[in-house]
Amino acid sequence: MKSTIFYEGPSMIDGGPIVAIMSGLNGSSHNRKTGPMIQSWIIRSDISPNEAVKKKKDQSICGACTLRHNLGGACYVLPFEAPGTLFRAYQAGNLFRLSNLNKRQAKRLTWSFKTFAFRMGAYGDPGAVPFEAWQPILNELKPDPGWTGYTHQWMNSACSWLKPWCMASVETLEETELAQSLDWKTSRTSKDGMPLRNETLCLNQTRAKTECSDCLLCNGQSKNIIGSVHGSRKERFK
Repeated sequence: MKSTIFYEGPSMIDGGPIVAIMSGLNGSSHNRKTGPMIQSWIIRSDISPNEAVKKKKDQSICGACTLRHNLGGACYVLPFEAPGTLFRAYQAGNLFRLSNLNKRQAKRLTWSFKTFAFRMGAYGDPGAVPFEAWQPILNELKPDPGWTGYTHQWMNSACSWLKPWCMASVETLEETELAQSLDWKTSRTSKDGMPLRNETLCLNQTRAKTECSDCLLCNGQSKNIIGSVHGSRKERFK
């Protein structure tokens, strides 16, 4: 079992139909930055991620994030790649549902959570999924092997429950100061990657290039992080 659905229903952002999927349950993630982590993906359930971007319906999963592709943003995730693959598997009925796992599959899932760190929001904002759907997963998360998480919904009071689990994703100094004043740990994307006094440079961007699965500082509890914009569309970053 590589992937499983853990939520299907309306987006908590705008009510659009979404599905939330966990992948990499067997350690098969090949992301060179994160390393072998369980990845969570939040996508529209009615149209492909690529079509959602073209029709500006990705707001259901990304909210008002300024990095969205259809806003000319620099989001590093290419919707036709991993999100598109998972959408096709979902449409074909090839994914297990968390609520329907048999005993063997449930045991395998428990092993996965004990073995691999978890990433909230490989694509899509965790705030799009209701707390009740996240709760069984959050109950499994422990400091070892750990987790990472990011949200652009940090100004939405309905998503304040994410504070112990996610970093506030910010792009400006003004956002950084505001989020920190609201007791969020921040993950700031910048052009130069130069840390402020209270920020730590993303360890993946140091000479050692530490993988997220080994670092895990982006857990909403440890430090404020800064990283340089990256990905094939980084030149779009404003």
